[in-house]
Amino acid sequence: PNRDTVALRNIKAMALFHAGRIPDAKRVWDEALVLAPTAMGTSHPNYAVILASAANADLALGDLQAARRKLEPALAALRGKQGPMHPRTREAALMLAETYDRLGMQSEASQLRREFPEEAEPTAQ
Repeated sequence: PNRDTVALRNIKAMALFHAGRIPDAKRVWDEALVLAPTAMGTSHPNYAVILASAANADLALGDLQAARRKLEPALAALRGKQGPMHPRTREAALMLAETYDRLGMQSEASQLRREFPEEAEPTAQ
């Protein structure tokens, strides 16, 4: 596998997700996440993007712990690689805040929302 293979699986998973085929999207994202460490390494920024994207399926399927296991490291990597104001970082932070809320972790959710307020204007870096 190479980066293109992983990127194409991510694109396919997003298309499946947006078509409402959540279990199929999850399966394709899971495949991408198995291939990604070899194809690009876990320190590559796109790995964090795919990890955060894959959490969409977990959230839609109600697997909050799986979403949390993806979003926490994705947010840490995106914050470090792309900065706190990058749109992808902000999206991952708000998804994690939603996950925390649904898990009953209001303190953690509030902390993220203070750090990443929705009304702030994101800037690309």
